[in-house]
Amino acid sequence: MNDLVKPEWMKKRQAEQEATTTEQELRRQRADAAALLIDRDGEKFWKDLKEKLAIAVEFLPDLKLEGLISPQGKDALRIAVSKPGVFLNQTYTDIFYNRDAKQLRCGLLNKGIYNLMFCVTGDGRVMVNDLRDSGTMNADGAAQHIMELMIDQIESQ
Repeated sequence: MNDLVKPEWMKKRQAEQEATTTEQELRRQRADAAALLIDRDGEKFWKDLKEKLAIAVEFLPDLKLEGLISPQGKDALRIAVSKPGVFLNQTYTDIFYNRDAKQLRCGLLNKGIYNLMFCVTGDGRVMVNDLRDSGTMNADGAAQHIMELMIDQIESQ
């Protein structure tokens, strides 16, 4: 058929469809690239997070608290926090690094499960996001987030 006789509205609609298809393909390519970055750098994030959590637990006595990290295999650990005293006041968080789901699954005693989802920032850094909040966190921020949830729970009891 001759494009010269094709109605303008039809040309416009066709151009919009092609633009939508191109945008969807670009989104798919970005998602694929992000997944590859997370696969590549997720292990390093997990290692960094465990180091930051160990440092935080080491300094809990400065807040008049005690803590312990117990590895539960290569991809899981438990962090226990307690407040010394006559009455038992403790909590813990179990953290599992789920490579396939690209997340850290966290279970906080008496508060339930929450997930820290891996994401990639515009500058290509792998971070996590607690879907209950809107911000992204590096390993330092994630360690702070995890520890503060437990400390807040201890202090509210």
